[in-house]
Amino acid sequence: MDQHLFQDYAEDERKIMLRDNALTNEEHTYSISLSEEELLELKEQHAQNSIKLAVLEEKRKKFTEELNSEKKPISDETKEQLALLRTGVKEVTEPLYLIDYQEEGQMAYFNGKGVLIRQRPLRQNERQLHLITHQKSI
Repeated sequence: MDQHLFQDYAEDERKIMLRDNALTNEEHTYSISLSEEELLELKEQHAQNSIKLAVLEEKRKKFTEELNSEKKPISDETKEQLALLRTGVKEVTEPLYLIDYQEEGQMAYFNGKGVLIRQRPLRQNERQLHLITHQKSI
């Protein structure tokens, strides 16, 4: 059996000769070795595609960084709002005014609006010792 048929014909004529001499034709998938020229061309295309891909990846990274920098403040604010909505309470840092109620033994904390925020028992160093004077009836 010959390894090559109709090699002395041009490619188009060879296909016609093969078709005319064949019983039938079928579609098959098979492997062929690449020529040196094809390998060199493929390497060049691969190098160009790698460069294009690296450029696109760099653009994607920059875009993602810009997008994240715009997104972060909005995301943080949304998280804070969600926490406020969930708890219904807001944490505030402001000066509080401590008023002692000696007769009740309590220290009261008031905010700038005059609203009682919390209270606690007086500490030992906050208590004022009073001298109790008795009036003598004459």
